[in-house]
Amino acid sequence: MAWLWEKIKSAARWLGRKIVAGLRWARGLITGAPAVTESVVVPQQLAPAAVESVSLLRAFAQDEHKKVAGDVSEGKSASMSPSSSAPAALDSVAMASSEIRSSSYLLHHHFQPITESGKLLKAVEYADYVQVQQLIAKSPALMFEPVNFRFRNGRMECISPLKYAFYVYDTYMWGLFYQIIKAQPAARQTFLAQANEQTTHINLDPLFEAYQEYQRQFVRWENAEITNQALDAAWLTFGQVQKAQLPVHLLKEFSREEDSWRDTCAFDVRVMPAPMNGSLYHGSKGELRSLTSLLQDPDWGRPFSFVRGLWQKPSILSNCRRRWSIHRHHDLETFRRLFEIRKRDLAEQIALMKRGPDKALEHKSQSSSSSSASRATP
Repeated sequence: MAWLWEKIKSAARWLGRKIVAGLRWARGLITGAPAVTESVVVPQQLAPAAVESVSLLRAFAQDEHKKVAGDVSEGKSASMSPSSSAPAALDSVAMASSEIRSSSYLLHHHFQPITESGKLLKAVEYADYVQVQQLIAKSPALMFEPVNFRFRNGRMECISPLKYAFYVYDTYMWGLFYQIIKAQPAARQTFLAQANEQTTHINLDPLFEAYQEYQRQFVRWENAEITNQALDAAWLTFGQVQKAQLPVHLLKEFSREEDSWRDTCAFDVRVMPAPMNGSLYHGSKGELRSLTSLLQDPDWGRPFSFVRGLWQKPSILSNCRRRWSIHRHHDLETFRRLFEIRKRDLAEQIALMKRGPDKALEHKSQSSSSSSASRATP
């Protein structure tokens, strides 16, 4: 009988490890924010199968434990008693069961079929104006639906696609939404209500401070107060702030093909079409990389950061020792100007809408943007 309990313990440990590993993998998918176009099938089947397997194993172990306990009470050989083995086997099963119970709510609520509003919010986050236009053409009400969402910087929030566009001051995005619903009085009221409700907005002060801190370190390096390695480390720290702080729509402005990256540019949405997926020049590799591919690149903020300055194209650089002096304030001041203009756009839109339905910012047609999209680097 002892060998049987060893088998039970071994099976319980093996099953427990497999179930726990599966649940941790499933949690990794949640925290890793899988793309909304992906179909998550396995996790939906994992929990029921795991619960059933553990229940069967527990019942079997408990049944065997009762049988052996009965044998002992009847005076049969105590040397065969699994009194020390059975609790250990049951404990192994209980550990797996506990992990499943603690994860059941997580699995149930997060591994649901991805909704159209979830797809829309993902497209809004990545400033994919073409996909957004396609999604809301079918169902404009999706823009108002709140979604539990994990964004690319790790932030979790329940927010509607429209409110997220307000949150990051993406004028092109909320303008696109408004053009769809401006002829519908009820939808206009909901639009204005969500604009007024979204009182928190992205704050780029940490980014501006990071630019200034790197400038301070650069001056110290020029004066031979710090080493090349110390300046390179400061550059990569700056890149980590870029990655955490900059919303995609501002990065698309940063990587526009046109020569608009200037601190004197008006960034006028009535004149300039929405930016598409631009490209950046990889300095060390001598190649162009699309912005979309770089957004998920784990090396951003490690071996490289972004800089554009007075260049025709933005660049990816692993250090900025020889180049920063040429572009010292340019990127910082251009980001500041662009950010202030986008904040002003939203304030003006809210004020205009309160005056009447025909009072709203006009945006340049998206048609030119759509045609550009087909030429963008995938």
